[in-house]
Amino acid sequence: RSWFDDPLGDHEVDAPQAWSTTTGDTGVVIAIIDTGILPYHPDLGGSTAGLFGNVWRNWAEVAGVAGADDDGNGYVDDLWGWDFVSNGGGNVTPGEEGLDADNDPNDFVGHGTKVASIAGALTDNVIGAAGTAWNTRLMALRIGWAEPGATYGAVDMSYAAEGIRYATRN
Repeated sequence: RSWFDDPLGDHEVDAPQAWSTTTGDTGVVIAIIDTGILPYHPDLGGSTAGLFGNVWRNWAEVAGVAGADDDGNGYVDDLWGWDFVSNGGGNVTPGEEGLDADNDPNDFVGHGTKVASIAGALTDNVIGAAGTAWNTRLMALRIGWAEPGATYGAVDMSYAAEGIRYATRN
């Protein structure tokens, strides 16, 4: 059997059947290499202030000194991922941060948050949806931005390469 076989013949995800086998593992981190993640989204970041739900945390940086690269990975204060978008203020939607790469991979488009929700939204919290593997952690890597006129945002593949490299090293 291949990964695209459809045992029920209905062309659906069949998540309830998969959940009888696994709901993920908290030791697994899924890198969401997209337009970022909204960390305060109640289906991702949790519904309690100060808690981070399924959003991955870089504990060396969380416990470290502000303004320092505590884990030595080349990224200062990368608490929950990284924003690789640094298009020099190019063609980004007004109000969106797009000048410099930084430690704030917030989602201005919404696409990355949707993808993250499909992968690992919290379950049994009486809101939203259940992710396909809700016991995993979601690393936010922003490589896309909202571009005027673009429905889902724009992506620079060099940022994607940087995001993949960051994810594999962390």
